Amino acid sequence: MTYKIYFIIVFSLLHFSTLSQALKTFQTENGYGLMDSLGKIIIEAKYDEINYKSGYYQIISDKKVGLVDSLGKLIVKPKYSGIESFHDGLAKAGYKGKLGYLNEKGKKVIPFKYSHGSHFYDGYAAVRIKDKNRQVYAGIIDKKGKTVIPFIYDKTNVFKEGLAIVCSNKETRFDKYGAVNKKAEIVIPLKYDGLNDFENGYSIATLNELKGVINTKDSVVVDFKYRYIHGFENGLSMASKPSSKYGFINYSGDAFPFIYSEVDFFHEGFAAARIEKHWGYINKEGKAITEFKFSNKPNPFYEGKGRVSHLGKVIYISPDGTESDNPDAE
Repeated sequence: MTYKIYFIIVFSLLHFSTLSQALKTFQTENGYGLMDSLGKIIIEAKYDEINYKSGYYQIISDKKVGLVDSLGKLIVKPKYSGIESFHDGLAKAGYKGKLGYLNEKGKKVIPFKYSHGSHFYDGYAAVRIKDKNRQVYAGIIDKKGKTVIPFIYDKTNVFKEGLAIVCSNKETRFDKYGAVNKKAEIVIPLKYDGLNDFENGYSIATLNELKGVINTKDSVVVDFKYRYIHGFENGLSMASKPSSKYGFINYSGDAFPFIYSEVDFFHEGFAAARIEKHWGYINKEGKAITEFKFSNKPNPFYEGKGRVSHLGKVIYISPDGTESDNPDAE
């Protein structure tokens, strides 16, 4: 048989270096198949579509999805409405309008009975079910499908740092957020208008339309006085106040004065900031290393240099604020 072949490279260089056999998709008039790097056909061209997904290939036929492993072995025949990537050894799959989970051998290990579900993370997944009145309730299950957090909430997140964010329950349906532990005990009362997953022991919370920060014991560590808090990185977070002035906070509150009309994220210890109409660079101590004179927003620092277009030329900024038109200048 003569094939009219079109190659689609599915693996990156990383895949070639880590897998013993690199496969490529090919197409004929009969559909898509897989061949190895030497041109040997591993999977006959009979599928409507083949997509690479984190160590596996999704094979699609008549809108049904199956799986082939990285060596071309058929794991699951096409029968599911969808299969997502594996996380924590399990993959979400859809079947007859319900969601369940498959293991890496393609075996169903958690029944198809959920309306929605997250990926597994550290052994747990947040899932939802519908009751006979089509009311949706959320809970958390483990990798054996056992209910860890009962299905009494409107929303649940997976556990992060031992706590899972939950929203409302059958008794208090007021769209309020709190957190539970793995014993299903409420450790953060459901009283917040919004609550982020905990990171490094802290969570950004919303109360009465203002944001602050709490710890895992529900103690307020940053007062609720901010209009916006982005998220902490290396102990600092971009934030703004109701006055619309921007700055950065640490876990104790204001890291330095909120005097900026706009700020960017820190890169390599420096951030672009704007006062009124003009931009400059500041460091993590809140000190300006340049004048606020640039009409264009500077680029993030990269390989020890800032970069900004100003008055028709490109200026490079050193960490001490020295300006040069030479990117290689010390």
